[in-house]
Amino acid sequence: GLLRKHIKELDVRTFLLVEMSARIVKNKLRKVLRKKMKELKVPLEEPYRRLVISYLNLVLGDSEASEDYWNNNLKKSVQRTFVEGLSKQESNVAYSLKSSLNNFSNDRVDGKLLLFLRLQKMTGLRFT
Repeated sequence: GLLRKHIKELDVRTFLLVEMSARIVKNKLRKVLRKKMKELKVPLEEPYRRLVISYLNLVLGDSEASEDYWNNNLKKSVQRTFVEGLSKQESNVAYSLKSSLNNFSNDRVDGKLLLFLRLQKMTGLRFT
């Protein structure tokens, strides 16, 4: 967070936001999976697979629920974990933090795709 605060280059700032977001999402996903495992107490893969897909759809989707999740949950977690990592504009309640994932100077760079790929690498998830 403190590193991002001092970076002026937009692409680097955006890449760091993707990384910070990936770490938050990874931890939240693990927490949700642990809760589900305690609840179900079964080693079957299918319910967990559905949970992961549902959660990633919430994080990466274009729905109103996704926007709400980013603005009311992920943004607060990023602020708590990465102190001063968000600009004043990004910290504003009305600002859509998810939109900052696409602040790359090259329009062909997809921040949500980078987030998805980073999550795959961090969690070991494979999609076929």
